[in-house]
Amino acid sequence: MITAQDVIASWKLVSWRRKVLDTGEEADAFGPRPVGFLNYAPGGRMMVLVVRSDRKLPAEIPPTDAEKVSLFESMLAYAGTYALDNDKVFHNLDLSWNQTWTGLQQVRFCRRDGTRLVLTTPTLKDPMDGKDSIHILTWEKVS
Repeated sequence: MITAQDVIASWKLVSWRRKVLDTGEEADAFGPRPVGFLNYAPGGRMMVLVVRSDRKLPAEIPPTDAEKVSLFESMLAYAGTYALDNDKVFHNLDLSWNQTWTGLQQVRFCRRDGTRLVLTTPTLKDPMDGKDSIHILTWEKVS
């Protein structure tokens, strides 16, 4: 059973793997070495930001429309409250980079592995391509 003591911290992303259910294909979900942080606060608030490590710098400011799309597609961010129940953490989203997620609940199976936290999604439609997938995110405790 996962407890608040197990998750309350700041976490740095170590890996993000995706398995497509139809094909069994497994790959890095956000390319090699995505960069991200996840924070669970004692008061029940959480936030996460993840970006691809190979994001392209816009040629100038403001970015072109194509550059804006590329930047949007190379990130994930949301914030809200969280609740724990046995081996699950429930993220109740107040806001999200993907407006279709705002107001929804995201469920993650949760386990500790030493200084690491492993979050696994149930089967979901991938927000980038709509394929039924499972995502496994491994986080290292930083504080």
